[in-house]
Amino acid sequence: MGTAVKRGKVDAMILKALEDGQIDEAELASIITAHRQHIAARHAEVGAILALHRKPQP
Repeated sequence: MGTAVKRGKVDAMILKALEDGQIDEAELASIITAHRQHIAARHAEVGAILALHRKPQP
């Protein structure tokens, strides 16, 4: 799953959790888990781009 999709999943989870005006502990745990997955995927993506396009050192 791409980083944009993972971010969208987190945003959708937050909106769903807020339908009743508050976020309970189970919703919070699910949101944090999805958020960590999104950040890990983004970190890997940025690392790959930097490795691929970094100017070679003499």
